[in-house]
Amino acid sequence: MYNQWHPKPGDRIFRPRRIRRYRLRRILGVSAVFSAGYGNVGSSVYYALGIVALVAMGATPVALGAAGFTAGWALMLSYIVTISISAFTIPPYLGYFWAPFKDSVIVSTTTT
Repeated sequence: MYNQWHPKPGDRIFRPRRIRRYRLRRILGVSAVFSAGYGNVGSSVYYALGIVALVAMGATPVALGAAGFTAGWALMLSYIVTISISAFTIPPYLGYFWAPFKDSVIVSTTTT
């Protein structure tokens, strides 16, 4: 009898009213989801390839190779810039946690 829960006067104030949540029905099957994804992604790949082949004519492999070579170098440049920015900005922050970074001549001259 002592283990049963009894409502108290403040229980109504602290317990928010439950909101009834409606669940979404699953009406698309696996084949419908696959065809939607294939229609969106696959068609854009074929469309882009068709535009490149139309504009570049016989030099399509050269155009795609040059675009890939350029995109690769741009990504590599982005990674190098990110590494250099991190190497420049992280030591002053670490100086608050580890004294050698704070007392370093290199870090103190670059931050002032």
